[in-house]
Amino acid sequence: MMVRWYCAGLALAGAISVGPAQTLQHASSGTASAYHVLASEMGLLSSGPDKCGLPAITLALRNRRTLSLQSESALRVLTDRPQLQTSVMPGNIRIHFDTTGPNTPAMLNAAHQRIEGTARVFVDSVAAVIGYVSVFETSGLGYPSPPADGTLGGGPELDVYIMDLGSTYGYTTPDQLISDGGKSTTFISIDNDFTFVRPDSNKGMPALRVTAAHEFHHAVQIGCYGYWTEDVFFYEITSVWMEDEVYTAVNDYLTYLLASWSHFRNPDRPFAANDLIMYSRGIWGKYIEKRFGREAMKRTWEEIPAFRPLQAIDRALGRPEYGSSLGAAYAEWTLWNYFTGSRSDSVAYYPEGRQYPEIAQMPREFMPPSTTLDGSLQPLGARYHQVLLQPTQNKRDTLTIAVSSIDIPGAFNGSLSMEPYQYIVSAEQSDPLFKPTDAGVYVKLIVSTPLNWSTWYIVGSTARRDAGILTLREGSAFPNPFTPDGSSLVSIPVDGSSRVAGTLSVFSSSMDLVYSSDTQQSVGVERQVFTWDGRKGDGAAVPSGVYVFVLSLDGDRIVKGKIAVLRK
Repeated sequence: MMVRWYCAGLALAGAISVGPAQTLQHASSGTASAYHVLASEMGLLSSGPDKCGLPAITLALRNRRTLSLQSESALRVLTDRPQLQTSVMPGNIRIHFDTTGPNTPAMLNAAHQRIEGTARVFVDSVAAVIGYVSVFETSGLGYPSPPADGTLGGGPELDVYIMDLGSTYGYTTPDQLISDGGKSTTFISIDNDFTFVRPDSNKGMPALRVTAAHEFHHAVQIGCYGYWTEDVFFYEITSVWMEDEVYTAVNDYLTYLLASWSHFRNPDRPFAANDLIMYSRGIWGKYIEKRFGREAMKRTWEEIPAFRPLQAIDRALGRPEYGSSLGAAYAEWTLWNYFTGSRSDSVAYYPEGRQYPEIAQMPREFMPPSTTLDGSLQPLGARYHQVLLQPTQNKRDTLTIAVSSIDIPGAFNGSLSMEPYQYIVSAEQSDPLFKPTDAGVYVKLIVSTPLNWSTWYIVGSTARRDAGILTLREGSAFPNPFTPDGSSLVSIPVDGSSRVAGTLSVFSSSMDLVYSSDTQQSVGVERQVFTWDGRKGDGAAVPSGVYVFVLSLDGDRIVKGKIAVLRK
């Protein structure tokens, strides 16, 4: 049988039987109780309002054979389409609601309490809000309208169900089984009063407005572009961003930034994490809009039918009008996320950055002559090391090292491996690999794959990037000499920011071919490179010696150079 699984923002259909419903009924607070039961057993119940129940539902489906009878029943309740008492049809939207019982909608008074007998007024408000949202997102922003659903819900209109969802804003559910990247018509469920919302100023109508903007765009995403089951993070990032695009004065998204699970508290969590942190990452849309223009978000969605979201972002930003990439944008985004709160600059970075919290930093006292900072990150994770320098003339300088993993191939493959890094902060430049900073100290990054890392050195309002591979001329292998260790790579940069295909061939000093591969190069932070792991074509390690490489690139361009391999 077909079972739909929800989040308080998004849901996915799948052909899974969860067993008969036992005790919970799909009416009134039954829906809210079902979610509470399920989230509790999965260990994912939020202490505040729930913007998304996807993590709990996903985990329940994965572990459905071991669910308690109560959670099995709850899962069934959450996958049933609502049956309410009546409906109205303003335009191309059909709104379903009850006029009696716990599901009955109501407006709120000045004390944020329900005003009984105002169900029709609430429904009229929903109609007006959804109508405005539809025009804004389609005619205003150029997104397509959600597809018609035939006779489901009584006709081809987009269906909106008003119910008591407890402390959940709303969710959008596909009507059909969906394979990765597939499309489906949907229906939307929203809360019937929004009394649970924080702060009080957002209760009632403000919460209704942002929920409508959020869920309507989910209907657009699933119905017009497609849904990738492992990548709900980008659907929620976009819908949170859309809330503030449509209703910029509500600022409900600020509550996500202050939560204990937010990006500002946990910047090391991978960008593609499908847990609550994705709601605070709606600010990615804010960054993209200001940095590249509002159209860049839509250009990403235009890539979604054929590519998963991370690849879609990379392809969209790689267009000539943007001239960037996922790696370059993520590296820059880490800098934007430092300049918030008291450090905000609304001209250079986020327009509303003063209202954002400040990013979590890891403080460490600098002890001359040098101090070592160790850590590890998963692909597309970041960390901020705060180096407290020695006081001079009654002044204490602070150096922040903002490091991010831009292992794009690893991110594309869903890698969760932690790659270690080490920074040595020194009072002297003891070798050329130490980079000077505006704090008067020198820093050297030690990693096995330099291409996978981006670093900002920040002192006060001044930020400088560790240029690293950006400073190398075309064909200059790095590191050179190269000491293979089974995981490290030698990087060979080529000029230009757009991708090129080519063949990398490596020869011994006697010009015997030891390795050749037709490959697509990697793109790091504003630089593209080819890589080699120090092995022959059959996987055997090459011995120490000097090797000649030849890159045959598209357009009959040839790049040559030498690599010294030193084995331990």
